[in-house]
Amino acid sequence: MIPPHLLVYRVVVERPKAKADRYGGVTNDWSDPQRWDFPCWLEAQTADLIGQVSAGTWLLMIPGDVSLGMADRLTVDGTRYRLNRPPITKRTPAGVSHVEAELITFEGVPRD
Repeated sequence: MIPPHLLVYRVVVERPKAKADRYGGVTNDWSDPQRWDFPCWLEAQTADLIGQVSAGTWLLMIPGDVSLGMADRLTVDGTRYRLNRPPITKRTPAGVSHVEAELITFEGVPRD
């Protein structure tokens, strides 16, 4: 387990509810998402400038009992992120330590 004093940021996780579309398929409903707030650590991994768009990847570390889904939106200090790949649960011989997730954000393009 990561010591709590090292998780100095807060992440707000938003998860959409599922709803049926007009064709009977399942789609994300962002009109009233579920929200949770957790302590975290966030650090930059990469930053690229592609034309007028700034894209970056970030490493998020959260407590081991937190579950993230690929559709979740994550906000830290007013910046919104998305998962770039499925999160990884990190373990030690004593059990679950924490969850690591690679996040991605884009600046200069409209956000949904």
